[in-house]
Amino acid sequence: MSPDKERRIFERWPDWFRNAANIRISLMIWGFTCGDGWYTIIYQLCERIEPMVAALDDGGSAFEVLQVKQKFGGLRFYTGGSTDEIEAAIESASELSSKTCEACGNPGKNEADTTGWWRTLCASCQKTDQPRW
Repeated sequence: MSPDKERRIFERWPDWFRNAANIRISLMIWGFTCGDGWYTIIYQLCERIEPMVAALDDGGSAFEVLQVKQKFGGLRFYTGGSTDEIEAAIESASELSSKTCEACGNPGKNEADTTGWWRTLCASCQKTDQPRW
């Protein structure tokens, strides 16, 4: 994901990414390892879970995003201090990503590319041979 889009998310939810520079705690040091096409899915997911995170007050570990990446053509959004309700929202976003082009955000198809890597791309982005993220 482009640094500008990453920065917008980091700045909007700074408490969720507080350990982004500490590789011993979070893999967010590498940023969002997916394409710009999923920016809207990720941003809307964060908006959706925001009230759920705000409601957390169990005295346990605080909610934190540990890694966001593409794997097998779908969004992976790993967290700490989550709930079943938050995990259901994440699963919904992951399902949507498997139908959304990772490069441009248009409807896409999840399939293996010519190198054997699973990706979700639209026909146009498949033709332009977008690099792996």
